Amino acid sequence: MELFSKGMGAELIPFLIVILPILGAFLTFIFRKNSIMRDLMAVSITVVIWLLSLMLIPALKNGAIRLILNDFLVIGLTFKIDYFSLVFLNLFTLVWMLATIYATNYMAFEHRQTRFFVFLLLTYTGSLGVVAAGDFFTLFLFFELMAFCSYVLVIHEESEKAMKAGHLYLFLGVIGGLALLLAIIFQYNHTGSMAFNSLLPLFEGDSGKLFTILLLYTLGFGLKAGMAPLHIWLPQAHPIAPSPASALLSGIMIKTGAYGLIRVFASTFSYTSEISTFYSETIGQYGYWLIWAGIITMFIGAFLALFQQGAKNILAYSSVSQIGYIIMGIGCAAYLGSYGAMAMSGVIYHTINHALFKGALFLTVGAIYIYTHDLDITRVRGLASKYPFLMIVFLVSAFGIAGVPGFNGYPSKSILHHAIVEAYEYNGLISLWWAEKIFTLTSALTICYFIKLFRGLFLGEMPKKFKELPDTPLVMKSVLTVFATLMLFIGIFPHVPLKGIVLKGVSVFSYQPYSVAYVEKLNVFNSHDLLAIGITFFIAGVIYFTFEKFNLYNLQFPQWLSVEKMFYMPIAKGFMFICLGPSVVLDQTVNKMYHGTGQASMDVFKHIGEIENSIDKAYSKAGTISTSISEDAPDKKCVNNQRTFWEKLSVNPEWNLKNLNFDSIIVVCLFTILLVILVFFSKGLL
Repeated sequence: MELFSKGMGAELIPFLIVILPILGAFLTFIFRKNSIMRDLMAVSITVVIWLLSLMLIPALKNGAIRLILNDFLVIGLTFKIDYFSLVFLNLFTLVWMLATIYATNYMAFEHRQTRFFVFLLLTYTGSLGVVAAGDFFTLFLFFELMAFCSYVLVIHEESEKAMKAGHLYLFLGVIGGLALLLAIIFQYNHTGSMAFNSLLPLFEGDSGKLFTILLLYTLGFGLKAGMAPLHIWLPQAHPIAPSPASALLSGIMIKTGAYGLIRVFASTFSYTSEISTFYSETIGQYGYWLIWAGIITMFIGAFLALFQQGAKNILAYSSVSQIGYIIMGIGCAAYLGSYGAMAMSGVIYHTINHALFKGALFLTVGAIYIYTHDLDITRVRGLASKYPFLMIVFLVSAFGIAGVPGFNGYPSKSILHHAIVEAYEYNGLISLWWAEKIFTLTSALTICYFIKLFRGLFLGEMPKKFKELPDTPLVMKSVLTVFATLMLFIGIFPHVPLKGIVLKGVSVFSYQPYSVAYVEKLNVFNSHDLLAIGITFFIAGVIYFTFEKFNLYNLQFPQWLSVEKMFYMPIAKGFMFICLGPSVVLDQTVNKMYHGTGQASMDVFKHIGEIENSIDKAYSKAGTISTSISEDAPDKKCVNNQRTFWEKLSVNPEWNLKNLNFDSIIVVCLFTILLVILVFFSKGLL
């Protein structure tokens, strides 16, 4: 074990933080017969981990904390905590602790409670390991652990719908994991390093391989983040999972994808002045396309949320949209290079805010669901008088996500808006001018679908069957109060987290000092930003009343317009054609060969039968004595057995080889070739 730090205690904290949830899962299983002790174990572990993460704040004054376990899986595990990873670590531990406390009440209404808490803690280990990782190999291992363990949370209901969503989640998770693995292997094969250190100079003159690695990283991390068109698992998985799991899937786990993308573009392939031209031609150009990936993601998510009727479905598509803001910010940071401090500040700030207001929203609708067992806003209505506390928390969260001044989403969205404007002004591309307009339009759509959701759940006439529902449990109210308090504090005092948390995370990256200083002095309550949000609300009003007048909120699109039909099905069919086309041709060729050889065999057997008949006639002419002797001899039986054998062959001349499954053989051969390629490229790793 190799340690790097000022003292022995600090280095072990990241390892303890990552490993403790596994211990918690074991203890939770041990106390499965005692629900009180089981829940106490689960909550206690999350509280201890949160406190440990806070202990890292003063420890980082001496520099980044690093721990290397050299002997693990030959390659070794590397843990590293800097100010950037600490922001995510503190956020993850806080939200996970609150969601676990909430879950002790929520899961009392559910089945398989022990299984839920065990896999909730195992998933926690994966999520913490991602942000505590010191290199891409360690990140990959915990990323996969998180993906596989969270599958159990998605399928918790065990209904047909849950299993379908879970299978899609797992299938795409495996694809994303393979993409990450290939990216890491190619990176290591070219550079000899899997660290988060700047490796861009080593790719100078080899932009093709660099773009391949970037594309694989984007596919792997983009799938987990829910980036369009890779988002199709998210609207199915988030609504079907129990609400505490939905809050963590949306508030925390999709952020691991964003975290990975930041490590790729801001750490490993960061700006270096010595190769500024190469950076602009590669990372800068890729950042431009990442901006548009974020813009498309945010718009698609917001647009589709308008037409949903289920509360959790609206929130799921909202998560797609909000992750689009974050991806756009990452793209702006990559595009602007050393001037990307504004964009990275917006990314970190909005990541924090989204975890808070989306976690609170999922937990709020979860508190409604435990009694109504329904979240369709055409049936669940008028709950304002029954649950005023939940309505207040919902409004605080909705105002935050809508970017209302005085609430937590306003400063982060304003900073991201500054970032896209800076990206446009950097090179004056007209396409980025349009990107800024779509940014504003998407923000207006966000306001529209939250007005729809609020009206559906809390306004209108309450159904009679809901009038006798019990009040929200105290534990749930306490958790939601913490969320609401944090959101209000950030909204009223936006510079406190900006200077104390966000800019410390930004300081890890190599941005121009004056670019960072400009963000630090930024006043988001200026007339320009307030006017921008005013324009956004005006556009939202026009869209909302237009949709109301023409009853567009209930519009149902044909299935062929879905992303699955337009994007994935053609790719899948093309892939199957490429893979199965040659095997079909080969199979037909083999069949023809079977029939040809079978016919030839029949002709041969026919002539052999004629020869046997001639021999039989010769035997019969040998005389009475010879005939009687031959009939009693064992040789005759051998002849009969031989004739039976040849007759069987002549009846079924299409050999037993025909029963071989050549499609399976071809697939096995393809996998063998893939394994050989992987072994060849990973020789340096083993």
